[in-house]
Amino acid sequence: MAAPAAPQETNAAAGEMVTLISSDGARFEVPEAAVRLSQTVLDEMKKDDYNAINGIPLPNVAGDVLAKVVEYCTKHASAAAAAINADTAKTSKEEEELMMKSFDDEFILVDNHMLYSLLTAADAMRIQGLMDLACQRLADMIKGKTSEQMRQTLGITNDFTPEEEEEFRREDEEQWL
Repeated sequence: MAAPAAPQETNAAAGEMVTLISSDGARFEVPEAAVRLSQTVLDEMKKDDYNAINGIPLPNVAGDVLAKVVEYCTKHASAAAAAINADTAKTSKEEEELMMKSFDDEFILVDNHMLYSLLTAADAMRIQGLMDLACQRLADMIKGKTSEQMRQTLGITNDFTPEEEEEFRREDEEQWL
């Protein structure tokens, strides 16, 4: 007996599409297998009043960001489908994993504004893989930096007085003694 997820992936491969609508009205036709990476979209599709023709509005995600999210989800859904059909795939599992890592590494090389927007979208759409990828990118950006360097990298204004900063430094030193 086949696993329950297989028919859904087969249907998506056969062309079932879901319309996602960004906050600025951009419409995206996305394979069902790709939108299944978003728990928020899945929840919307399960609602009694879901209408595929009207699409699913995503009021917290702008069109340019949704385009990137769709790119991510489509690529990852394709990779998952290839893994399921590994016996007919031309690439090995290891090669597929390397290709996905390469895709992710390139995909997440975006400016700070887009990175924050992707984090927000991944959170709003509940796409765990994208959230993990964006959080790791952010962590890599600030790893090993001083608080001042982190502020500069992230564009954060220092609103502490020199006295408050000195107090924080003393407290920090006392903790480690």
